[in-house]
Amino acid sequence: MLGPGGGRRGFARTPVRQRFPLLFLLALYLTAAVGGDDSTGINTTTDAITSSRDGGGGGGGRGTGGAWTATYPQLTEQPQSQSVLAYTPAAFVCEGVDGNAWSWYKDDASTPLAGETSNVLYLASVTSGDVGRYHCRLTASDGGYVNSNSATLLICSAAPVLTRQPKDVSAVLEQAAALSCATAPSSGVLWRW
Repeated sequence: MLGPGGGRRGFARTPVRQRFPLLFLLALYLTAAVGGDDSTGINTTTDAITSSRDGGGGGGGRGTGGAWTATYPQLTEQPQSQSVLAYTPAAFVCEGVDGNAWSWYKDDASTPLAGETSNVLYLASVTSGDVGRYHCRLTASDGGYVNSNSATLLICSAAPVLTRQPKDVSAVLEQAAALSCATAPSSGVLWRW
């Protein structure tokens, strides 16, 4: 049934978000990603957003003409897990490109560690309160960010001692070869070859 002006009755009074829910969600997503606030809870770390924007590339994004693309940093080096003696130093290193702000987080904290704004997290004297998982966040000027993998910090009660050294092995070309060694204590030790 047609209403005044040839339109469907009641259709013009229905809010846009009810008539076109997917279109409304897309508009909300683009608004948040292209200069809107992040109160929508949308994680923009994994999605590249391209939309038209007057003035070309404003807001720290990269763009040409009227297109704007959000900048998402990339990590080129992840922090590594480590086991150290109590009261000795430990350092986590993160490297990346296309970002300008570093922050570090411990365990599942939602706020960064105070004063840690470098790509290196240095702990001068590790105590039991420092044991946990650490990760860094590299943020671009337009708000895009990437989180590193978590690295675990453990404390050894004593320096591990090698109880079995690796031995020379002979191997056939393009066949697997195995090296092994052992330590005391055997638990809480992180191995690197």
